[in-house]
Amino acid sequence: MSELIFTTDAAGELERLVAEIRPDRIFIVTPRGLRGILLAKVCGKWSDRATVLSITDDEEHKSLDSAEVLWRQMLEADATRHSLIVNIGGGVTTDLGGFAAACYMRGIRYLNVPTTLLAMVDASTGGKTGVNLDGVKNIVGAFRQPLATVVCPAFLDTLPERELLSGYGEMLKHALLCDRQSVKRIISLSPRDVSPDRWLGLIQESVEIKRKTVESDPLEQGLRKMLNLGHTAGHAIESLSHSGLWDSAPLSHGHAVALGLIAALVLSHTVCGFPSDILQELSLCVKETYPAVPLKCGHYDELYRIMRHDKKNDGSGSVSFCLLKEPGKPVLSQPVAKEDIFAALDIMRDLTGI
Repeated sequence: MSELIFTTDAAGELERLVAEIRPDRIFIVTPRGLRGILLAKVCGKWSDRATVLSITDDEEHKSLDSAEVLWRQMLEADATRHSLIVNIGGGVTTDLGGFAAACYMRGIRYLNVPTTLLAMVDASTGGKTGVNLDGVKNIVGAFRQPLATVVCPAFLDTLPERELLSGYGEMLKHALLCDRQSVKRIISLSPRDVSPDRWLGLIQESVEIKRKTVESDPLEQGLRKMLNLGHTAGHAIESLSHSGLWDSAPLSHGHAVALGLIAALVLSHTVCGFPSDILQELSLCVKETYPAVPLKCGHYDELYRIMRHDKKNDGSGSVSFCLLKEPGKPVLSQPVAKEDIFAALDIMRDLTGI
């Protein structure tokens, strides 16, 4: 398992890690528009000899074409198996940069420095790397752990509210996978009002839930599937929002997952007896935290088509969900009929006011 470092000094930790790793060449993968801002927070002696590979950090560019651009640049710069990639950015950066590292010369070393709340609590840990294909999220990818992930809340100082709320969606999921007390604590939290000095502890608590699960099942053969809670419907809603089929801006990942959580909990209540009071409380939290979206009944067939392509399905043709009996007690790979999914989407829309 890779090292998880929680710190207020990202630059110092990177200096130490690079000195220990001793790579022959260093490549920094970072968003083009934020390059100067992000690198200023981590600059040190190690970065003076690094080659910066700038990317466009949106879902549309998390693709095989973008990965190929990185591979060609690395090849031209004589990258070897002894080289190092340092991914500094959000979830698109860590997914794409990690995938590039996993495939180049059949795998080279990399570090993650997540700079968004979503990446800190989700995308940068766990060893999942990947790119999108034909509108299907992360359908091409590989498992490869970073040597270390450096989590530093200093990057959150200038993060837009939309990005904070995106990370909050994954924190809701982690709380549901822990226990009732964690759920109560997280829904009482307003991410807009968290002070910078409090973020580090909150992030560490959320990441620890994921870390323990990944350690027990690194290749997602069993228990790790519970981390997909909210993602079957959530990924479909997110993909739909990027398709141009509705009259609004695309959703952030965490916003879509928050909606997907409510759909999953509606099914959990029906199929597994999940407590209705927690379903109601979490639905109210999502309704009050996130803006309404233009999801309509007419979108359901397209959502179902996307769900059927979900890589978590068992191949039988049905759509599989992770459900919960209660917080901390998952039911993995539960097949759900099309009409039940549509009914859950109806109730989710009612509960969240969309």
